[in-house]
Amino acid sequence: MSVESIPNDELTAQREKALVELGNGNVEAAHQIFKLVVRANSEDSTAWIGLGECLEQMSNPMGAKSAYNQARRVNPESFLAAHGLGRSLIMLDRPQMAVAALKDAIALDPNSEATWCDLGTAYKNLQRYPDAEDSFHNALSLNPNFSLAHLNLGNCFREQGDLKKAIAHFEKALSLDPSSIHAVTNLAATVSDTGETDAAITVIDKHLKSHPDNVECHQNKALILLRAANLSDGFEEYEWRFQPSRFGVPVRPFPRPKWRGEPLEDRSLLIWLEQGIGDEILSLSIWKTLLNSEDGRRCIVECDPRLQDLLKRSFPLVTVVDRQTPPAARTKESDLTCAAWSGARFLDTTPAYSPDKHGYLVADRAAALALRKKYEGLAQGRTIVGLSWSSAARKGRLKTPPIASWDALLQDEDYFFVNLQHAPSEDDLAHLQDKSRGRFYVDKPPQASTNLDNHAAELSAVDAVVTISNSTAHLAGALGVAVATAVPSGYGGFWYWFRDRTDSPWYPSMRICRQTSPENWQSAISSAHEWLKTSPWGGKPLSQG
Repeated sequence: MSVESIPNDELTAQREKALVELGNGNVEAAHQIFKLVVRANSEDSTAWIGLGECLEQMSNPMGAKSAYNQARRVNPESFLAAHGLGRSLIMLDRPQMAVAALKDAIALDPNSEATWCDLGTAYKNLQRYPDAEDSFHNALSLNPNFSLAHLNLGNCFREQGDLKKAIAHFEKALSLDPSSIHAVTNLAATVSDTGETDAAITVIDKHLKSHPDNVECHQNKALILLRAANLSDGFEEYEWRFQPSRFGVPVRPFPRPKWRGEPLEDRSLLIWLEQGIGDEILSLSIWKTLLNSEDGRRCIVECDPRLQDLLKRSFPLVTVVDRQTPPAARTKESDLTCAAWSGARFLDTTPAYSPDKHGYLVADRAAALALRKKYEGLAQGRTIVGLSWSSAARKGRLKTPPIASWDALLQDEDYFFVNLQHAPSEDDLAHLQDKSRGRFYVDKPPQASTNLDNHAAELSAVDAVVTISNSTAHLAGALGVAVATAVPSGYGGFWYWFRDRTDSPWYPSMRICRQTSPENWQSAISSAHEWLKTSPWGGKPLSQG
């Protein structure tokens, strides 16, 4: 019997069976049955909703969105379809569309605390904090003991820098649901934001006493220790990053024994870089001494393909291979393996200030000199400043200042600006051109998406770089280019910028310029502007090198 000819009563029975399977947590079984039902009857909105719920739980928000849209096509008055669509759009990081869908759901049922809570999350992701707070409070007016609403309201206050209110809501969420790992980790991280590292660790350790193998607790404990510059304990705990969780790092399939810091002697070592371009560049700072020694001849470095040309030039003794799936044949020649950050347990990672401003990566000098000549011809004697102002990565919205925050710097006639931003919007470029009165040069867009060697040449051709916390900051620092990095306070900051220092032990040519509060980007950018005016830059312009 073909699917299309299944009788209606049988389809109804199958749909009910799928709902039971879903209710019992048998998501894959329910998923298969719902798929069969909607193939046989594409007008069954209940089956489409069930399919959407399965796909949500299977971490397939795009598929869930399609299923919920089908349910709404069949039944535009379905509250469950509108709510599910809103949830899936939040998961897809489309908060504006999520707001529209969730408002539709609330119009159909204004008494759903879960929908109000999801609407608050969508508003928070848009940084529309007053609307988010109102939505969370509406959820709590319907259910004062709604732990998730307290949790999300805490996150809303944390992003705004109101740590006292954030901690109060996280504590309330935890009192209502002591098993909530999200409440534990968010409370600990926010206490850490206040500078109370020991108190933050106490929050984590209290939960670990009864749940010693909780992966997210260990992963968050590692980040708290690392941000406090307790690198010895932090990197030991950081090994938990390879355990499955929301924040887990995929493990590369290398069967060779792990390196434990012992002399290589006649053995070869495969070092595999991890966690994205920024982390890959940063982690090389702890390996540079080994890679530039005679032992470098015994090392194989597996990296993002965009780094391959740059690393081959920078570490000529080392075999550099691009990351592939399955791994390149050359990786099988190693005797030992080590994930990049795992090496921190055996290498010198003392976070000390270094007077040596030289970087450990080397740009193509001919390409950089050609760009420098072009920039000097355009700058007419002005200082040449490369500018990068946006991030699309994780926490990108918290790392990206409003475009108007750059106006005072752009209006300073002493500087000629070169675009270093990958894929800038037309609106941003128009604003930057206007405020700089044409002293903003846009060459071919930086090819950071395909080959960072070209981007390295651009960075090496300017006098100084001003950027936010993104891959441009890491690359400039690794090249030894003078760079001011505008870093967000609190939640938006990453561990490797630590907490209070203005220098970077990873990148001696870098000045860290911090927000004084989460919404005050002017403080960070003004600090970078002042650094440009007054500092004898740590890096040396290429024309003087």
